[in-house]
Amino acid sequence: MSTEFPFLESYPKNKQEFVSGQYRKLIDLFNQISETMHHQTEDALSNKLEGSEASGSGMHQGDAGSEAYDREFALNMLGKEVDSLKEIEQAIKRVENGKYGTCEMSGEEIPEMRLEAIPFARYTVQCQAKCEEEQKNNPAPKQDDYGFSGFGEQTPTNSLDED
Repeated sequence: MSTEFPFLESYPKNKQEFVSGQYRKLIDLFNQISETMHHQTEDALSNKLEGSEASGSGMHQGDAGSEAYDREFALNMLGKEVDSLKEIEQAIKRVENGKYGTCEMSGEEIPEMRLEAIPFARYTVQCQAKCEEEQKNNPAPKQDDYGFSGFGEQTPTNSLDED
């Protein structure tokens, strides 16, 4: 087994089979989501082209609004799938680095049942709850009209015209 995935040698013998299965599951999940994203992107682009052609020929406003909503929904879903891909990719790297199944916050072992349910889990349930509580108490920085955080605040400036 360790010849197929040499990095498995960094895991205890009794964990190698589980980690190998999880690694395969993560790779399959990554490929599945990537393929889904590819098809959704193609669909969104083809719908956009069809919609722009149809808009010149008197498309009903309700249809145009519905189409815009569908496109926005698809883009939102793609954004969430990109986030999922990043999490899965990080989990694959943790497997390869010998750190899979170790909580990034406490250093404790993440139970196998949790990893089977969420193969890209980074934290134990307790630490995940702490992270979620911290996020709730410390929301993301306020963004300005252009989507940049911190740039919308006025800061005092010195005029070059004043002596």
